[in-house]
Amino acid sequence: MPPSRVNVIISEDYKLKTIILRDYLTNKKDFIVLDDVFDDREIWNDLEKFLPDNQNGSRVLILVTDPFLLTSFELEHGEKIRLNSALVGGPLIRIKYEGWQFFILHYGSMPLGSYFQGEAMPTIWRHIYSVMELPFHLKVCCLYLCVFRPSIEISTRQLYQLWVAEGMMEFVWMPHMQLETLANVKRCFILEDLIDEFISLEHSDMYLQSFLNHTLESDRLALIDCENFCKKFKHLRVLNLGSAILYQYPPGLENLFHLKYLKLNIPSLNCLPSLLCTLLNLQTLEMPASYIDHSPEGIWMMQKLMHLNFGSINLPAPPKNYSSSLKNLIFISSLNPSSCTPDILGRLPNVQTLRISGDLSHYHSGVSKSLCELHKLECLQLVHEGRMWQLSRMVLSEYQFPPCLTQLSLSNTQLMEDPMPALEKLPHLEVLKLKQNSYSERKLACVGSGSFPQLKILHLKSMLWLEEWTMGAGAMPKLESLIVNPCAYLRKLPEELWCIKSLCKLELHWPQPELRKRLRAFEDMEWRYDVEC
Repeated sequence: MPPSRVNVIISEDYKLKTIILRDYLTNKKDFIVLDDVFDDREIWNDLEKFLPDNQNGSRVLILVTDPFLLTSFELEHGEKIRLNSALVGGPLIRIKYEGWQFFILHYGSMPLGSYFQGEAMPTIWRHIYSVMELPFHLKVCCLYLCVFRPSIEISTRQLYQLWVAEGMMEFVWMPHMQLETLANVKRCFILEDLIDEFISLEHSDMYLQSFLNHTLESDRLALIDCENFCKKFKHLRVLNLGSAILYQYPPGLENLFHLKYLKLNIPSLNCLPSLLCTLLNLQTLEMPASYIDHSPEGIWMMQKLMHLNFGSINLPAPPKNYSSSLKNLIFISSLNPSSCTPDILGRLPNVQTLRISGDLSHYHSGVSKSLCELHKLECLQLVHEGRMWQLSRMVLSEYQFPPCLTQLSLSNTQLMEDPMPALEKLPHLEVLKLKQNSYSERKLACVGSGSFPQLKILHLKSMLWLEEWTMGAGAMPKLESLIVNPCAYLRKLPEELWCIKSLCKLELHWPQPELRKRLRAFEDMEWRYDVEC
């Protein structure tokens, strides 16, 4: 159901919800997936109540927690399903439960009982066995997920970086395991507040290759502990200290010359140590809490760098006698605008994702003319952090964006000119997000012929004074999702929006009564566009 309709019925009693849901599904062709269903009579009775059997091709896929539940069913011709039954994967099998028919698809070649050896298999083991059936290279990637805390959201970007840095998996150690196995451990991850306990362990013979700290608490680590840690584990390829806070850059880190992935939390660090640049195998360097004002020239020697992630970082001008580039670097966040010069950006030929954060108005000339040096740039974020009265010097129409750009986000830029004419001709732009305080005027106009030819997602956020928005015929022909938050002063939406067949999501926050009334004039507006007001 659209969120707007769910919000209306969410507080109703269970019986009324059942009636509303059945009515909603009665005239629809649906596919519903229910995961981890167990043997509870009330569940099966409820399913029969609110899932209408209209013989219209609708299907329900039920994943059962207890395999013995299948023995409660019978096949279409009345034969009971027993533990010695072999339901071979193939076409859909029609089964019955107390007269109510289901379709199931069971991929198996052995009797059910052979799978479970007389007892129900725990869910985690079923998951492990399903992983073991994968090709080896995918099996390794899936098994690596055990180093993360259960039920957390995993950054795909971080996961890719770790996979690349780790190579093939072997041994993993957790704090509850027996200490006598530590000599053979190659990977360690900490899920609870035991990082100090591990660092203090006297095991200098460990061939540890990976250390990941996923504790939620922000422990403060003593420099002496970090120095001892670096001395003991010289074979590390992955070092992620997570939320553990360091007061300064840990001594001895330069001895970990095998490192490929490094993440540290050093809020006070504002100068990148030159010794760090001797880690020539480093591929990922993450210090999101650090704002680096000065970086040594040696960073240009780190030829294997692929990802740089800082609160902010200044890159130095390349040495005069140095002609090479950081050809493997594909991700930078956040680059200070002072580093956006043709000489620096021209040495980053393969950067695909770039976040620039700082005083964009002061460095307007360099940033606007240098972005075209990034011929493979796909995702760009521009975030202004500076004095608001200087913003009149930032003119978006003077920016030379690379034509391959697919995603663009502006934040806090307080533009005085309509940004749409400068952006609508970008041939491959798919996502445009104009975030908080990006544009302070009252009108937006997308009137160019064929403007935004590839745009799919448009977010207009915190454009507080927006009153008027106009579009030309044929603009944004592939738009799928539109969010306007808030739209307190917007009197109406462009009529041309309703001609865009691909538009399926419309989210408006705090619309004024006049706009809300206009939307309700469209008979099927809520169902077609998933309107959320």
